[in-house]
Amino acid sequence: MARKGSSKVKTGCTTCKIRKVKCDETWPQCLRCKKTGRTCDGYRAPPTGSLSWDVLLRRQPSVAPACDVAELRSLAFFHQVVAPVLSGPFDASFWTHLVAQVTHHEPAARHAVLAISSFFEDFSAATCRTSDNPFAIGHYNQAIKRVVTSQAPDVDTVLVVCILFICIEFLRGDQEAAINHARHGIRVLGAARADSKLAAVFCHISIFPLFFGGAIADVPSLTDHAPKVTGTFQSIIEAQHSLDAYATRAVRLVRMNENFQIGIEPQEDPSAFMMDEQRELEVAFEEWGKSFARFQTTRSLETNKDPASLALKIRWSVGKIWVRSCLTRGEMIYDGFQPEFESIINMARCALANMKTQAAPAKFMFDMGFSPLLHFVVLKCRCLRLRVAAQSLMEGLSCPRESLWNAITMLVIGKRVIEIEHEMELTPETIGALENGLDTGDAELPADEVRVRGYFLDDGYEVLDSDGVAMRRRCMSLLRLGPGDTIETQREWITVRT
Repeated sequence: MARKGSSKVKTGCTTCKIRKVKCDETWPQCLRCKKTGRTCDGYRAPPTGSLSWDVLLRRQPSVAPACDVAELRSLAFFHQVVAPVLSGPFDASFWTHLVAQVTHHEPAARHAVLAISSFFEDFSAATCRTSDNPFAIGHYNQAIKRVVTSQAPDVDTVLVVCILFICIEFLRGDQEAAINHARHGIRVLGAARADSKLAAVFCHISIFPLFFGGAIADVPSLTDHAPKVTGTFQSIIEAQHSLDAYATRAVRLVRMNENFQIGIEPQEDPSAFMMDEQRELEVAFEEWGKSFARFQTTRSLETNKDPASLALKIRWSVGKIWVRSCLTRGEMIYDGFQPEFESIINMARCALANMKTQAAPAKFMFDMGFSPLLHFVVLKCRCLRLRVAAQSLMEGLSCPRESLWNAITMLVIGKRVIEIEHEMELTPETIGALENGLDTGDAELPADEVRVRGYFLDDGYEVLDSDGVAMRRRCMSLLRLGPGDTIETQREWITVRT
């Protein structure tokens, strides 16, 4: 007798698919798991090429918005190629599930997604640039027009569209516009009466304006919306959201005190608020580490070596260094963190080894990945062996563009800082000797007076022609110690190929 057929569970969260029950697909964790006290492991990004329009629109009205052939192709490219990679090694369900749903019923979101898809396809990994793209720009303008003329839209819909606009400006490399969109979204979220399920996304987003010149007063804190550590994490998503909240506070504290730490402002005792915040964050980072360690005991050894877990642990390690060093003047304090820098390098090597068995990093990702964290090691770890290792690992682990971080530019700057501080030319032969253990690079750390305190880049580029090859040149200002403990600016040009 033939067995009665039953429909297979093909969609939904990982937990519901394992249990073979229907999932309500609530993002980021389904209600069915929550109601039954189970751990929701989130959603896996669909394999490239596996999506069909029937599957994509399964929970939406039967009549799709009118699209021409170019728009249908661009939407398909977004769902199949772009959305699964925008979060890098982290959970992609915001892009693969929530954005897909909002896109179908919100015209502004649909136009924004079309712009993202086209800009992404046009994005050059070699130069981190997009061309003037009439199709993408036209849909971006249409999205803005829809937002302006919309009548009392839902807060979460506004926030989703705001995130899409930020993504567009990341791809275009427009720092000021991206920060303005982020500031607007954070303010909308802060004014919302009810908690938004997008609070964790904006908590992560609120980090980047503080790195790229956004005034602290202009980037409201989302402390009230931040998740709290309670016991053991139930998922990698929960651990990520919790760490983002602490990392944002840490970066705010660093920015508050950076002029004192560099030496630009006169030496004064840190305020009581700063000292209290430092103590609270030191405790918070330690508690996060303990909670994450307990969480890892519930998972297999191989799962704990996946790029997402290692990226979180590296972010946690860097965050601890930020907090412990930010109220101390000068660069010498970083010499005491060599064990932490060594640990970061080992975790990055493990992540690279695991990523070699998977797809290579995408050319662009919306989230912070490995680039800025390893660049921090290059700048602040004065052990030549370790900082050269961090520089090499950046090349293998980094997207060319992670939000606004340009890996190509950071690699050029990192190489120049190493050369200045160690008074050497960093050649392939030198790098090979360090990587093969022929030169440990541990013998002598650079003296305080030759260390680079920080740097900033001028806006804009000069385009040069070098033997028939187009090159872009940008002015960099290095902050270094001058006579009488003053800070001097050393201006140099850095050159990257277009």
